[in-house]
Amino acid sequence: MGDFKYLMDRSEKELVGVHATVAEKARELIKKAYDEGIGIAITQGFRSFAEQNALYAIGRTVKGTKVTNAKGGQSIHNYGLAVDFCIFDDKKQPQWTVNKDWKRVCAIAESMGFEIGLKWRFVDPPHLQMTFGLTLSQLQAGKRPPTSAKVEVKPVSNVVKALQESYEDRPIVPYPNKVIKLGARGKDVERIQRAVGLTEKQVDGIFGKQTEQKVKEYQKKHKLAVDGKVGSNTWNMMF
Repeated sequence: MGDFKYLMDRSEKELVGVHATVAEKARELIKKAYDEGIGIAITQGFRSFAEQNALYAIGRTVKGTKVTNAKGGQSIHNYGLAVDFCIFDDKKQPQWTVNKDWKRVCAIAESMGFEIGLKWRFVDPPHLQMTFGLTLSQLQAGKRPPTSAKVEVKPVSNVVKALQESYEDRPIVPYPNKVIKLGARGKDVERIQRAVGLTEKQVDGIFGKQTEQKVKEYQKKHKLAVDGKVGSNTWNMMF
C-alpha cells in the first residue's frame, strides 16, 4: 500500500476544477480506503472539452490505442463531476486488476453517494461520478449543480501527453481473435480468470469448469449471451 501523503498529494493535482463536493468526497474515499489497508489515488478529474477531444483522437487521428468513445461534452469529467481512481502498491505503481480490494473501494464509494462505473453495462471500473440528479443532456444544455467550480482551462498541448500516459497504464488488451473456452490454457485464460473474480490462488491459466461457471456468471451480470465461452463481446466487455 502506498504512502498516504503521496496518495493525497497525487490526487490533489487531479482534483483541480472538480466540483467542491465531489472533490471532498474523493478525499474522504482515499482516507476510508487507506484505513482499510487499501491505497488509492485519483488519477483523473476535470477535463475540458478540448482535452476530451484530444483524448478521443488517440487511436483515431493520433497514433495509439483508443481509450475513450466520448467526444468533448460527452463525458461527465467535462463538467467536473467525475473522477477516476486506481490502487497503488507500496512502490507507488498503479495496479489496475479489479480484485476484491478494488470492489471494496467501489462499495465504499457507492455508500458515499458515488455512482460507480463498475456496475455499468459498459464497465468502466476506475470511474466514479456524482451528477446531483442531472442527466448528461441537461449538463450539455448548460444546467449545473450548485457551487460548480469555475475552471481556468489550460492549453491542450500541456495536458494531452499526461492524459495519454495515464490511460496507457490501463490493461487494454486486444481480442486474440479466437474463442477461449473449456480446455484452453495460457496467459489469456489467466486474464479472464482475474476479470471474473477468481483469487490469485485460483488463477492457473487453465480454463476448467470453475472458470466456465464464473464466465457464465459474468455474462449474465453484464447481459451478454450466457454460454461460458469468451468471444469478442465478452472479451471486450472485460478489457
